[in-house]
Amino acid sequence: MAIGVHCECGATFELSDRYAGRDAHCIECGASLHVPDPLALADDGLIPLADEAPASAKERTGNAQIVLPPIPTTESLDPERDARSRARAVAERNAISAPEIGFWPDAVRGFYLFLEPSNLATCLMVWFLHTIWASLIYACLTIAGAVFRVGTAGVAALCVMGILLFFTMLITGALCAFYLNVITETARGEDDLPQLTVDADPWNDVMRPLLLFMVSWVAVLLPAVLLSRTGFFAVRGLAPVLVVASVGVFFWPVTILTLAVGDSVSALRPDLIIRTVGRTFVPYLGIWASG
Repeated sequence: MAIGVHCECGATFELSDRYAGRDAHCIECGASLHVPDPLALADDGLIPLADEAPASAKERTGNAQIVLPPIPTTESLDPERDARSRARAVAERNAISAPEIGFWPDAVRGFYLFLEPSNLATCLMVWFLHTIWASLIYACLTIAGAVFRVGTAGVAALCVMGILLFFTMLITGALCAFYLNVITETARGEDDLPQLTVDADPWNDVMRPLLLFMVSWVAVLLPAVLLSRTGFFAVRGLAPVLVVASVGVFFWPVTILTLAVGDSVSALRPDLIIRTVGRTFVPYLGIWASG
């Protein structure tokens, strides 16, 4: 028989009846909990049946399925040992397992990943969005060229261009969100592509991923832009600016990886980016060569 236990932090779980009447600790917040005795009187004054939990406990448990480490039995009442057991259980739950295959076989697999049935539909949808995106960009450039040749912009042309740019931004943000999810899931060891979904949250599904991509490019190209604005550019010519820009583009993949995993602009640390490339320089070169 399972006993429903509810914590003030919102966690709800079920325990075996052998823990009835004892004290436990919530795995989510660590607060002390008292496990109710199922043989005690229920809220209606009746003693529940052997396979029936009290009504109040049923209402609290619902359909929640939270896996907890076992609570120490009466033979183990040492608080320090109990704390170590809970910490060990949490560490095992959060442990990151070693990859099943090596880096280079996994890199080769990326070339035919889109052919797998579980990823084919997602790849086709992404390709379709890229086609629409390219068509919208071409339409905007065509209208801009016509306006430039005429010399004046009509109201109708500006309205059409504004609508096209709006949908272009939506598709660009959706694609950026998908690619950030791909980077994050790959970093976690997932083999399949994430689903291309758009919820009713324009900020997290469109604008925020788009801004993160823009920040990544600004971060890697800003040194070249600053160099071009100095007198060094006028003396040495364009070659140093191109070299600095090329170095920035070389660091762009690990930059967007840092932003995707950190999920914040605050995770953009130059020292972390440089150390990451330095420690994985050969695989990093391999990714660039294959790309």
